[in-house]
Formats: sequence, C-alpha cells, structure tokens
Amino acid sequence: MLLVQKRRALGLEVGQRKPPNMIFLGNPETGKTMVARILGKMLHSVGILQTDKVTEAQRTDLVGGCVRRTGPKTRKKIKQAKGGILFMDEAID
Repeated sequence: MLLVQKRRALGLEVGQRKPPNMIFLGNPETGKTMVARILGKMLHSVGILQTDKVTEAQRTDLVGGCVRRTGPKTRKKIKQAKGGILFMDEAID
C-alpha cells in the first residue's frame, strides 16, 4: 500500500487501489479487536485510511430477522465505517 502511494507521488501509473481485507482468527480474548484498533491507527497515520475509526459489528448488527432487513442493516453499518475499518466480531461460528 505504501509502495502504491510512493509510485503515485512520483507520477507513475498504478492500478485502482482496493481496500485490504483481513481475517483475524483466534480464541476469544486473544486480542483480535485490539489488533484491529492498532491497525486502524497505523493505516491512518501513513495515509492509507481517512480516519483511525474502527466500527465494530456483531452478526446481529448485520443480519435482519428476514432477508429484506439484512441489506439495509448491513449497508448502514458499512456506511458508519466508511473511511476506517469495519471489524466484524464473531463473524465465523
């Protein structure tokens, strides 16, 4: 990500940057959320993210009681996280 920034600063052509996706796996209370918060601060400090905000979401924040409610709930949470990190906690059972 930093290399792409430097290439752009030099006027070199680079492809469209897509936000990175990461998965932190581990038992409860092993620091996954803390790592996401630290990563948010680091990526913001080097200019990758617009903000160091980490928006946490549980499954219930994303999935509605029926299919037509899931989309709006998920879009709302994604909008809240824009410019920062969306951390989906306990996403994998």
